[in-house]
Amino acid sequence: MVTQIFINLPVEPLPRQIAFFTAMGFEFDPVTPTRMPLA
Repeated sequence: MVTQIFINLPVEPLPRQIAFFTAMGFEFDPVTPTRMPLA
């Protein structure tokens, strides 16, 4: 079963936040723009 969660929070600096969540085991979808809000 595939589980997805979408979190829409303003964060700075973005590369540091991506590294943090990647280290926690989360994956980022390269198709989804990371600088544009999803909602």
